[in-house]
Amino acid sequence: MMKTSYQNSAALMFRYMTCICSAVLMVSVLLASCKNENFPNLLKSEYGGTPASYGHAKVLYIIIDGARGNAIKAITPPNLYKLTTNALYTYNALVNNGTQTVTNANSWANQMTGVEGAKHFVTSEDFAGNNLSNYPSFITLLKKTNSSYKTAAFSASAAFADHFTQAADIRETFENNDGNVKSAVVAALKNDNPDLVLAQFHSVETVAATVGYESTTTAYVNAINQVDAYIGEIMTALQSRPNYNAENWLVVITSNKGGKVAVNLPPNSTIYDDAIRNIFTIYYSSKFATKYLPQPATTAVTFDSYAVRYTYANNNFVNATLGDVNLYNLGTNFSTTIQFLIKNSFTGSAGYPTVLSKRAADFNGSAGWIIFLKGNGYTVNTSISDEIAGGNVSDNQWHVITVTMSRLNGVATVKTYTDGKFNSSGTRTTSESIDNVSPLRIGRIPTNGDANPNLLISNLQIYNVAMPDADITRLSCQTNITEAHPYYKNLIGYWPGDESSGLVLKERTGTYGTTANFKLSGPYVWNEFSNYSANLCPPVTDAFYHVVPNAVDVPYQIMQWLGVNIDVSWQLSGRAFSPVYSNVNP
Repeated sequence: MMKTSYQNSAALMFRYMTCICSAVLMVSVLLASCKNENFPNLLKSEYGGTPASYGHAKVLYIIIDGARGNAIKAITPPNLYKLTTNALYTYNALVNNGTQTVTNANSWANQMTGVEGAKHFVTSEDFAGNNLSNYPSFITLLKKTNSSYKTAAFSASAAFADHFTQAADIRETFENNDGNVKSAVVAALKNDNPDLVLAQFHSVETVAATVGYESTTTAYVNAINQVDAYIGEIMTALQSRPNYNAENWLVVITSNKGGKVAVNLPPNSTIYDDAIRNIFTIYYSSKFATKYLPQPATTAVTFDSYAVRYTYANNNFVNATLGDVNLYNLGTNFSTTIQFLIKNSFTGSAGYPTVLSKRAADFNGSAGWIIFLKGNGYTVNTSISDEIAGGNVSDNQWHVITVTMSRLNGVATVKTYTDGKFNSSGTRTTSESIDNVSPLRIGRIPTNGDANPNLLISNLQIYNVAMPDADITRLSCQTNITEAHPYYKNLIGYWPGDESSGLVLKERTGTYGTTANFKLSGPYVWNEFSNYSANLCPPVTDAFYHVVPNAVDVPYQIMQWLGVNIDVSWQLSGRAFSPVYSNVNP
């Protein structure tokens, strides 16, 4: 191995981005989320002076394979914990945004190239089919930008070293020997003058692959604490450097991936709750104050849309009806699921007003069916069954009403569900028709029920199959039905009802063309809303997963610290985060 003599270069300070992330998340952090822009020098703007006065910018980058973020939080290794006093840190960082298979190789690629799998193509542990020639390690980019940057990389995995540290001035691999990696890092900090030191530890992952990733498993805890002890020795060596006070070190410590644990996922769980993707990240500098970035609450994931408000005033109510009265008749033998979202701002007891129907009247025994409000809940009445009660829906919160109906060989079955939970069912042997020449209607049947309801109705779906209980439980919370939905091919009517204006609710599958569009009548008003509901799981935007530093963000942050102008041709996926400064002195 050949070492080159290190030269001191003019000090460069990192520059931070000025824009704030546009995620609709109520979190008390300033997230710099715009890509490929330069930050103003925060030290200079807050404290004055020139960049040179803050010392030569250097980076120590430590990767601990297999250290699950929430496990680090629970175990609280003493040296890592001590660093958080002067750090921007999180225990809820992510390997990736959930679209990539998690492997050691994929995770390393994310945190070393600064791009995600869609670009670097690393998925399997053998790196087959990778695109690292076009998206190389940030060390390669750093050296191409300025060959005078002196870099040293010490690895416990040959696969890591062979693919990500080729451009380092000093590179050594100690296969499955974290102790030797530690010793090499300590020696480099004591004896050399690098701008970047990289250490990759693998023993935690090796142990976890055998015993698991639980923070209560002794062997896993011991493995983490051993690496933490190594980090303590490394930090002592760093802070003992003769010129430490004249240097400006950023210490980055993170894990490459987590692992499976026994856990009950919370309602509306997100990728943040995936233990395999859960990592931690610490950005430490003696100039930083503590700044903890938590996982954003799921209450930040709101249902944002438009919907018509259905009011029920006598002789002046709002309806949406189909012009073709034969559409959505069910026939003799049939199977169907009807589902929609409802929010009733009237919280009192309802006296049988109809919400959705295909029937001439309400309870006169005519062919067809109605879904109506009764008390604080809802009920289904059909010509082929008794009344089947649903759950409570009148509390000014969004709920999901699901009704399945079927008839096979003369046996009819009707079931009700609320928010994905089964309520009740009824079965009857009957040949009575359920078809009629009344239109499918949203809102009040004339002269039917009381005038109290005040409803928003959204996301009406009709399927040509009666979904099983388990799938209703799993799928009912969705607020946007796409081709990825497992029953999309069975979807014969879908009205999101989110047009925001006009008198037409468009049917989106195109099964029956424009004849399946609803036409509004009465004093209808379009309402824009943004509501959280524990009963719904709206699509989560990508910005939601960038509230905390993720794997791809690390190379970007390091480049910014070293004062490197990010070349747009690199197509980095990461972004930088703004720390809180306590002072500008070491």
